[in-house]
Amino acid sequence: MKSANRVRTLLATAVVVALAGAVDAAVGSVWDQFAILAAVIALLIVSLLTMTLSTGRPSVSIRADLVRWLRTRSAIEGEPLEMLADRAIATYREHLRPGADRPR
Repeated sequence: MKSANRVRTLLATAVVVALAGAVDAAVGSVWDQFAILAAVIALLIVSLLTMTLSTGRPSVSIRADLVRWLRTRSAIEGEPLEMLADRAIATYREHLRPGADRPR
């Protein structure tokens, strides 16, 4: 399971648990606890939606040795890690195209 999916699953589980607590607080007329749990539920839902909507592209798992190389290269060149990874992956994909070795 990818880490983003793991986080989404944990957030969704936390929403369910907080919702059960809020229902219990409402049934028991403990309104201060209900208000706190309602706020927690709202924050969790906002976090879940923000995470879901802000993920513009799928995550890619990268081997540990490549991550070390990216970090070292990023430190040497002063280029952000994400941009360096995007550029490296784009170059790799370009070489996968049929006829990529032929001059244009």
